[in-house]
Amino acid sequence: KQWYQRRVAITAGGEFVEYTLLDYYGGLGRIQTLRYNHVLYMPMTHITDKTTKECFQEMLEHCEGTQSAQQLVACIERSAPERVSLVRSLMFIGFKAVTFVKHPRLVPKNTKLIFMLYWIYKDKELITIEP
Repeated sequence: KQWYQRRVAITAGGEFVEYTLLDYYGGLGRIQTLRYNHVLYMPMTHITDKTTKECFQEMLEHCEGTQSAQQLVACIERSAPERVSLVRSLMFIGFKAVTFVKHPRLVPKNTKLIFMLYWIYKDKELITIEP
C-alpha cells in the first residue's frame, strides 16, 4: 500500500489537504482535512466503512512518520447516529475530548460538534514538509 497526500487549496484559514490510500489496484480511501497551525482538522462524518477506517489508520501512521502536523482534531456531529461508537473508538486509540472552554485556541465555540484531540507528536521542533 502507498500513501499519498496532496494540497488541494490554500486559504486564509489554512490549507486543505487530501490523503489518499492506494494499493496495486487503485484507491482504497480518501480523507480530506484542513491543516492550520500544524493541526489537522478532520470531519468524521465519512469515517464509517471498513476501507475508510483503514485509510484513517494509515493517515495517522503517515502523520506520525512525517511529522507533518502536531495534532489531529476529529470533528464529530452530535446528531450523527454513529457518534457514540466513533467517540469510543477514538478514545480507545488515544483521542481525548476537548472543549472551547479549556482549549479556545484549538477548537471553535460550537455546540453542534464534538471535538476529539490526538497528539501526533510532542517534539519541540516541527519538521516542515511540502505535500
